[in-house]
Amino acid sequence: MRFLRDTGKILLLLVFVIATNAQDLAWYQSFLSERIAPVYVSAYRTLKNNIVNPILTFKEEMPKTGMSVAAIVLLAQRLTCATKQLYNDSSKALRASEELNSAVENKAAEIVSAISTKENELREVNNWLFRVELQLGGGPVKIQEAENEVRYKVNELNTADRELAVEQEKRMIY
Repeated sequence: MRFLRDTGKILLLLVFVIATNAQDLAWYQSFLSERIAPVYVSAYRTLKNNIVNPILTFKEEMPKTGMSVAAIVLLAQRLTCATKQLYNDSSKALRASEELNSAVENKAAEIVSAISTKENELREVNNWLFRVELQLGGGPVKIQEAENEVRYKVNELNTADRELAVEQEKRMIY
């Protein structure tokens, strides 16, 4: 019987976790694709297109065109703007990641609480089953005792019938 209780507990938890995970997975994927990925993509594009590529291009063109102060100032201004944009995008991505982390931690706490509740319910059911098993387990003993008591009473009745018959015979003889 204990095997059935343990198996039932495992199956209940498995169904609960699968149902919860299906909903959570869709939410998690949606959050990633709508709130986090776009900001990281923007930060990556800013880094690549507005910082790394201009530096590489400037380095390649510098020997050909010479190093003018105006070109260096323009590059510095563009890099400053791009760096600010990269910082803003990275900050947004970090905040969104922290929000996701917090939401996942809250969801994990909810799941742990729900599992604990289900375990308590299972424990109550197991305790009830244990009490029923005890009552049923004592049943055959009680039945045996009752059968013995019935046999004893039948024997007493038979003895009383025989004594009555003997007494009646004695009265008839006298």
